[in-house]
Amino acid sequence: MDRIPASSSGRFVAGQCRNAASQSRNHVSQWQNPDSFLNKLWLDVVASALMGAAFVYVGARIAPASRKPVGYVLTVTIILIAGFLAFPAVTQHDWWALIGCVAMASGGAVVAHSAAIGELDFDTHRLT
Repeated sequence: MDRIPASSSGRFVAGQCRNAASQSRNHVSQWQNPDSFLNKLWLDVVASALMGAAFVYVGARIAPASRKPVGYVLTVTIILIAGFLAFPAVTQHDWWALIGCVAMASGGAVVAHSAAIGELDFDTHRLT
């Protein structure tokens, strides 16, 4: 029961990061073409990678036990979700969406890799 506020706050933080990325894109688009390369790069690649990383990091942080294996399972889950979302992108020849799917899977994989090599510790504030 004590994990529900943590998951809600994690979702809130991820949503705020997405909103900040969207507002940054809107601010940049005031003097750039909305179809420009930089806008597509920011929205389709960076925002997707951040959401994939947030999915794995927040999910592993709020796990009550075995946080590192939970992070690995969530990484496999985000890779499967990205693969599922990539299929319609390929059939409709939307290559920017496909790049976003790859970035989302890569963001989750980077968080899992950082945890695997010891750069990221999910158990820093363990309750006893």
